[in-house]
Amino acid sequence: MDKMLPKDVSELNAAISEMEEFRNPAYRGSMENYRSLMEGINALHEVEKYDVVFIGEPGMGKTTTICTWLGLVRKDPEGLKSPESAMLLSVRQGRTTVAEVRIRQVEGRSRILLEYGTIEAQTAMIRNYCSYYYGKFIHAAAEEEDEEDGATEEDVHSEVDRVIRNMARLSSIPSEDDERFGKIRECLEKLGSFEAFFETVMDRIDLEERDLSEIGFDGSDSFERWLSKTFEDINNGKNPRCAIADTITIEVGREDRDLRLPDYVGDVIDTKGLDTSARMDLQDLMTSDSTVVIFMDRINNVPSKTNRALVKKTYLGEEYRPYAMKTLMFVRATDDELAAVNEAEGDPELGKENKINEFDRKKESENVLLYSRNVLFVDSHSPFETVSFMEKDEAGKLKKRTRITGYNDAVAEAFREQVQGGISSAIGFLRESLEEDADRIRENVEALMVLEEDYENTCGAEELDRIC
Repeated sequence: MDKMLPKDVSELNAAISEMEEFRNPAYRGSMENYRSLMEGINALHEVEKYDVVFIGEPGMGKTTTICTWLGLVRKDPEGLKSPESAMLLSVRQGRTTVAEVRIRQVEGRSRILLEYGTIEAQTAMIRNYCSYYYGKFIHAAAEEEDEEDGATEEDVHSEVDRVIRNMARLSSIPSEDDERFGKIRECLEKLGSFEAFFETVMDRIDLEERDLSEIGFDGSDSFERWLSKTFEDINNGKNPRCAIADTITIEVGREDRDLRLPDYVGDVIDTKGLDTSARMDLQDLMTSDSTVVIFMDRINNVPSKTNRALVKKTYLGEEYRPYAMKTLMFVRATDDELAAVNEAEGDPELGKENKINEFDRKKESENVLLYSRNVLFVDSHSPFETVSFMEKDEAGKLKKRTRITGYNDAVAEAFREQVQGGISSAIGFLRESLEEDADRIRENVEALMVLEEDYENTCGAEELDRIC
């Protein structure tokens, strides 16, 4: 064989795809298989920019980690009660975002873009919530509606609850011994039926008028105040022009805040809180060639049952191994928590080692396709310097409080480097594996080419014998 195949992945893919069909029928199936494998390897290998996707249960710290990483925090947080309150995308009233949030760096000024579901889909969510709300006060009606619509308390996600309740200007549900409970029940009874209540809520919300798709930053206020207030109002259903968002895209102008994203990062995606493994939206993101996925988890159960279930449902076999290679697990943990890990003997590094061993045992016993080399222990609160003190609450009871006293830029930079280092390492892990796979295919195809050449020579000699 005179010609060797190129080692470069893209060039090798082109060379194999352009090869003529083998004359020997015994090798054609193998060649088609190698051709298909190389196309998949090349598609993954040629990706130059990745969207970074954060997945986790509500309250797991996705938004806080993203904000600390990207520097979307208040420049002067002193006096605030907690690190969460210093985040420019603070969820405050809720533990999670109501929609998928995409953050990207752009040139020029900042703006927020909004995408909504159909009116029909939003109406169905509102009806579901109304059934839940009405049933809390009018039990007989609730049972009737449950039979008709199948609505239960568990069907209504807390973040959507909050948005719809605020859009409709409804009171939160008090306990039955609260005098407000009786007053709300009396109002609902006066309406006469669930349908009358539902129509009243729909009139209050007025979905047709809630069609705002873009909110720009005009510079009349500080960028921090604009982003914090605008996002909070959207996320809590308090902007009268906004409906129930499916996707919130935050375009951050470089002149307003430089996110300092590396060239290989496109959008940063904060997904809606994971409360079930049946999430096709997340599975699509996990199996995209151009995403890096980061699961957020807690230190006491890594990976958590919910995270394990989603991974097992998505990464079903060896063909999904490349996607698992660019999937990371961020475990929220302070040094004190790591030092307190069983048998860590007060050493945070030993605590990490013990937790990694626990992670390996769990994923192997349950056949979860993840890699311990992609596990990072992160503390998104680490840049914030705080003090604790005791203070009486409204009832006169002493409660432990915290207050931010400063922000350590050096620690924040170290956190940024840790996050970006983890992402870069996972991408490198994948690319190295793809190149090794491509090398094996190149060697196998070259071996087939030798056999095909021998076959052609034999056929040629037999043809010559017949002619002679």
